[in-house]
Amino acid sequence: MGSYGENGTLDVDTLKSNISAHIPEATVEGDAFPITVTLDGKIFTIDADGNVELAESIEAGDIATNPDTFKKVTEGKVLNYGNTLKVTDAEGNQVNLDVEWKVFYAEGNDIYLIASDYVPVSKLASQKASLGFTDNGNYNIYWNNSSDFKVISIDTAIASRFMLNELSKFTNPSYPNYKMTACLLDASKWDTFRDTRWVDENNVIGGPTLEMYTASWNKKYPSNKLYTNTSSTGYYVGTTEHTAETPLTTTNVSMSSTPGYKDTLYYPHTSGYNNCYGYWLASPSARDSDSEMNVHYSGGVSHNSYHNINYGVRPLVHLKSGIKLKSQGKDFMLVSE
Repeated sequence: MGSYGENGTLDVDTLKSNISAHIPEATVEGDAFPITVTLDGKIFTIDADGNVELAESIEAGDIATNPDTFKKVTEGKVLNYGNTLKVTDAEGNQVNLDVEWKVFYAEGNDIYLIASDYVPVSKLASQKASLGFTDNGNYNIYWNNSSDFKVISIDTAIASRFMLNELSKFTNPSYPNYKMTACLLDASKWDTFRDTRWVDENNVIGGPTLEMYTASWNKKYPSNKLYTNTSSTGYYVGTTEHTAETPLTTTNVSMSSTPGYKDTLYYPHTSGYNNCYGYWLASPSARDSDSEMNVHYSGGVSHNSYHNINYGVRPLVHLKSGIKLKSQGKDFMLVSE
């Protein structure tokens, strides 16, 4: 009732604000009536007259698609970006995983999970040996010199699977940022983060590409979109759409004033954490041939040199088909066959 204006009509912005304030666990979508509210796994619509209806249920299945909300549904509940996934064995016993995974992005039946936080360097011994980086503190990795990169080529199939869609434009494989991207995209080197029960071979990398980060962000926060553009060196990023006449020319933006900055799916920390300032993205930056894209705790989607000592990684995996889900409170359990 407190969402009606003086003219007696329901105000959509006030209603959304009141729902978020008084029911913080609810997810509210839509800028005009009818709006959609997801609560306890159920979807409701509210129209301009204040009528609240339970949305038509979606039949559960191994993989169901709802492009406007998310991509997986089970037992009538929708799996949203940011939900935590856990794993059980065939007998229903929970499997303790070294890394907590959250839903990051979906396209059709392709579901991607990201490590919910920076991965400690104590879990990166295999990667350190096979990729040539140096660690700094509890979470940070970097390369001292361009000659330290032990991977120097990018598999086009893996690049495509993880949305590095502009690979053909990066014309100089000798650039350090090209080699760093190759290291982050070499699925064989990140295989220690692949559970064979639910992730296929060649389906795990060291972090999301800028384009996948952008696609995930834009799906969850369509009112605060990110856009990308490229040069022969790497990616630009911006908050306004560009055309051939007005190309993007910036390599960094700040999202600190947007609701997404408070979302741990994109910003696990909003201050330095154990001297870690953010995490690397598996995309070269157009800033210069030494620069890789990253996400900074202050809200930046930016760039830094491959030898910057203050960034960690959040591995990304692609779920294999046939994985089944079982709801468990606000989480969903991955049930291995």
